[in-house]
Amino acid sequence: MKKFFKNSYLALIILIIYIPILVVIIFSFNNGDNLQFLSGLSLKWYKYLFNDTPFITSILLSLIIAISSTIISLIFGVMAVLGLSKTKKMMKNFCFSFGNIPIINSDVVTAVGLMLLFISLSFPLGIFSLLFAHISFNIPYVILIVYPRCQKIKKNIIIASYDLGGKYLYTIRKIILPILKPAIILASIVAFSMSFDDFIISYFCSGSSENVSSFIYTLKRTKPYVNAFTTIFICFLIFSIVCFNFYKFIIKKAILSNNIEKINFRIKKSYLKLEKLYFNLNCKENIKLKKFWFINRIFHHENKIILWKNKKIKLKHNFLLKDIWLRIKLNIISENKKLKTWYFILERFKIIFFIVIISSLFILLVALYLSWSSYDISIANWGEYLPISMIQKFEKETNLKVRYTQYSSNEILYNKVNFYNNFDIMVPSFYMAKKMAKHKIIQKIDFSKVINYFDNNKELTHFNSAKEFYQNELSKKLLKVFHQTTQIKTKETKPFYFQYQIPYFWGSLVLLINPNKKNISILKKNHQFNTNFVDYNLLIKAKNENRNILINDDPKNIFLPFSEITYHNTEPESTNQVKKIFNETKNFVISKNISLQNDEIVDSIINNDFDFALVYNGDALYCVDQYYQKYHKNLIFKKFNSNGQGSNVWEDGMVISKKSKNLKDDYKFINFILKNQVQLAINKDSIYYTTPYFKEYEKIFQKSEFLKNHKNLFLPFYKTKITKGDQIYWYNSYDKYLVDQYSKILSEKN
Repeated sequence: MKKFFKNSYLALIILIIYIPILVVIIFSFNNGDNLQFLSGLSLKWYKYLFNDTPFITSILLSLIIAISSTIISLIFGVMAVLGLSKTKKMMKNFCFSFGNIPIINSDVVTAVGLMLLFISLSFPLGIFSLLFAHISFNIPYVILIVYPRCQKIKKNIIIASYDLGGKYLYTIRKIILPILKPAIILASIVAFSMSFDDFIISYFCSGSSENVSSFIYTLKRTKPYVNAFTTIFICFLIFSIVCFNFYKFIIKKAILSNNIEKINFRIKKSYLKLEKLYFNLNCKENIKLKKFWFINRIFHHENKIILWKNKKIKLKHNFLLKDIWLRIKLNIISENKKLKTWYFILERFKIIFFIVIISSLFILLVALYLSWSSYDISIANWGEYLPISMIQKFEKETNLKVRYTQYSSNEILYNKVNFYNNFDIMVPSFYMAKKMAKHKIIQKIDFSKVINYFDNNKELTHFNSAKEFYQNELSKKLLKVFHQTTQIKTKETKPFYFQYQIPYFWGSLVLLINPNKKNISILKKNHQFNTNFVDYNLLIKAKNENRNILINDDPKNIFLPFSEITYHNTEPESTNQVKKIFNETKNFVISKNISLQNDEIVDSIINNDFDFALVYNGDALYCVDQYYQKYHKNLIFKKFNSNGQGSNVWEDGMVISKKSKNLKDDYKFINFILKNQVQLAINKDSIYYTTPYFKEYEKIFQKSEFLKNHKNLFLPFYKTKITKGDQIYWYNSYDKYLVDQYSKILSEKN
């Protein structure tokens, strides 16, 4: 019984380690894009992986940086070890204490320090800054692993080498490095793994370049193609380990199947052949080509003998072998420069072969990276709402290469753009676009270069002005929200949206409700079951009934319910208003049944792990679709349009960077997006977000039965009047204060 528990404990540990890996592998074959339940088996994510150029580029960059930093850190690390081995004890201890700081120190501190160093030196953040950062944290690990092995080298061996005429470099190459070889291999594996896996330091020091860790982190929603990459990587590791162990097994079996006498007999035969070859080599001096052949054969037999010698088997005929080689080197090879060179190559064949293979692979990786990372237009988006398939279609139509980068939030997008600003087109939300305009990051749109694809005319025309574009093509409801928000928030004579952006998507916040009996009874109790509209008081009542409520984790969304209840505004308009609703908001949010989530809110809804959820209408449509497929039930959805309360109306738009040098190509991309509004709306990778161009609605409903049946959810104000509370989030001077108060609430909740 005791033995059973011991074995069970070991099995439990193995399960804890390997079950997550098994789950990753299984979900890489998921037919759907949800990572929490299987909806059939398919290889489509493997195909998607190899078509996703940004992700493949990030993998290539990770490999290039990992290989480069490993090789450079090994060279400097081993040199440091050799130097430290000859220093005095006090100096040695000081160097080790100082060198171990990067290992002990927090990665965040190291990352920020390196970033500030690069900025202070005016060194551009990018591939080279990333490489230097990785070298800096890899060298201490190399020293830590290689130095203990170096301490085991006996001084007598090194002194003997010098006494026998060996020079310093020869001693290092022939004696020290072979002894350090196991530690160097281990250090290279650790350095490569540390570099390839690193996220924190890479995130701060990479600029607009992204390694694979940063790329996965900045994804708005993790999809199964990440699992597909992980599965391929795991399979490669397993294959490498199996091959290595199989090779060791074959060698061991070969030794065990032969007794020592047989081995010595074979060595004697090899010696006789060597002697015969040596005799032939001496007798056929005139046949130059034959000499190379004889050298090859001699080298082959020498390797056979060395193989057995390396297995620590006592050989009787070692002295014969040494004698033969001494005669060959003195009499023949030393006299013939070509043979001397050929022997040098043969003697180091394994090393040369290894270097050639690694160099070729590295050059191939660099060539692929340069090929795939070269671009004509650089586009940055804060979400995944621009499908890769549409970018590929644009590249085919225009023969232009696009570098597409995604970030998980508007704030991260702004920070990247503000620091590096090497993008041509960005797709921020309205309030962030306004912030960019205020800080002079973006330029005004030239609407005369925007093509009118919306009128069914055979001849395409350009717009004469922003006013013509917005008033003739934009959804009247969205335009009204624009006007209303501008009048409330500012006294601008020429509205911001008329100057700086082309609308891309828009939508509003809606309330999704789990159709269980308790939630339906709450709706009926508050007389809101048979109506399409609710107010935010329903969320407070649901909270008091201990229902599980999900809210998108965003500072402005947190304050939204009480801002609408108190002021009929989507957000507080001053620091005083924030203070007045702070306590009510805090008491609401810190409740145990209130859950703040980011993109995982979609998965929670689909997995039925909620009662009420405050989500954007595009996410709501996706959830309604997936929820029905899984449970064959319809989610209940309500819009906020009651008692003067409204909804946060959001709008993402295309803006052009102030530093863009490809304006002609930028407008080609903008016109392409406008031309393909229908395809974008029905593409599931766009998550059903609504096009702002009303003339496209009928075409969309003709092509998508699902969207036609859910017009009320797809169109933010379908058969609905706009109230004072329906506003767009604005960039305000007190936003920093709002974020500080939001942080206080989070600290109490956690």
